Amino acid sequence: MIFKSQNKYQDLRKSNSFIPPFPRPFIFRVEINKDFDKTGKIISAILPSSSFLVFEVSDGLQPQLLEWLNSLDRRPTDLSFSLLARNPGDLSGQVLLALRHLRRFNELEIIVGASEIEKGSDKIIKALKLVEQSALRTKAVLEIGNEVETGNLKDFLTRLFSQTSTAVALRRAEREKLNLANKWEELVSSYLSNLLPLSFEECFPEINPGLWLESISCRGGFGSGYVTAEGVLKPCRLSDLALGNLLEKDLETIWADFLKIRDSSALCPLKVYEKRRQTINAPPPNRPFVLESGLKPVPLFRIRQEKCGATLIKGLDGLMLTEKGLKIIKEVNGNRTLKALKKKFGKEAVSLIFALFLQGFVRLEK
Repeated sequence: MIFKSQNKYQDLRKSNSFIPPFPRPFIFRVEINKDFDKTGKIISAILPSSSFLVFEVSDGLQPQLLEWLNSLDRRPTDLSFSLLARNPGDLSGQVLLALRHLRRFNELEIIVGASEIEKGSDKIIKALKLVEQSALRTKAVLEIGNEVETGNLKDFLTRLFSQTSTAVALRRAEREKLNLANKWEELVSSYLSNLLPLSFEECFPEINPGLWLESISCRGGFGSGYVTAEGVLKPCRLSDLALGNLLEKDLETIWADFLKIRDSSALCPLKVYEKRRQTINAPPPNRPFVLESGLKPVPLFRIRQEKCGATLIKGLDGLMLTEKGLKIIKEVNGNRTLKALKKKFGKEAVSLIFALFLQGFVRLEK
C-alpha cells in the first residue's frame, strides 16, 4: 500500500485537527542580578515548563552565582542551560572548572559591546581562548548598531575566526533601525557563504529574514519568552509587551489570560513563529509525496504533558498536540509501521505523522 499526498505544507498543517496553533514557552532567557532569592522564585515558576534556559548576567561570574547554578544543576529536571555574560570578569581556572562540573551546562556566551569592538579585540579574544582551552563551548555575542562601522566589525570577525574556533551571534545594541542595511546584509552573507559560524541571537527585520530566521532562539513568544530580573515575562528582549509577572501569577495563568485577549500579531508583529513554521523543512510546492505503508516513524522529540494534550519539543522548536494527537504520537516508537498506525487510528494518523515529518519531528525508516 502507498499513501500519496500532493497537499502543500501549509494546507496540510492547517487541516490537521491534532495540532493546535501555539505552544506556551519552554525556552526562556532570564536576567539575573544579585538578588538570588528573587531569581530562585522566578526559576521555580518556569522550571516545570522549561526545556532550555539562558541566564543573562551583568555582574561577572561571581562565586554566589556559581553556587546558585550548582544547586540548580542538582535539581531533578530535564533541561539544559547556558550563561550569557557581560563583563565576565576573571575567567580563572577555578571558575571555568566549576562550570565544567555542571552536568546541564551547555555554553558560555560572552557579550561584546560596540565600544569594545572599537577599542580593540585583544582582551575579548584572550577571554574566548581561555574558555576554549577549558573544553567548554563558547560563543561571542556581538551587540551591533549604527555606531559600529561594518569595516571595523569585519576586521574584528576576521581576526576572531582566524585565531579561535568560537561561534559568533549578532544581536541589536539599541532599538534603532540599522542604517545601510545592504552593507550589513552583504557582510553577513559573505561569512555564511564561507561556512563560518556566524548566526543571529534575535531578529533583524531590516535585512533578509532568510539570513536570521532559522538561527534565532526566539520563537516570537510562542515557545519562548524573556524574563526580566523583576519577574516580568515578555515575548523577547526588545519587546515592550508585558505578559505578566511570574512572581505574582503562574506561567499557565499568564499564558491563558494572554490568549483570551490577544492574537499572535500582538505578541510578535514580525510573526516570527508563523514564518518559521512556513520555511523550516517546508517541501517544494506542487510536488507529490509517496509514503510507503511499511515505513516506520522514529521520534526525534520529547513529550511535555499538558492539561489538554502535549507539547512535542525538539531542540529549540516545539509543537502542540491535542489529546487525540497525543494518543497517536505515543505509538510512534520506531517499531510500528504507517500501515499499523493507520489501521489503529485511521488515515488521519498518517496525515499527522506526515506533518511532523515535514517539520523535522519524526524520521521515516524502512
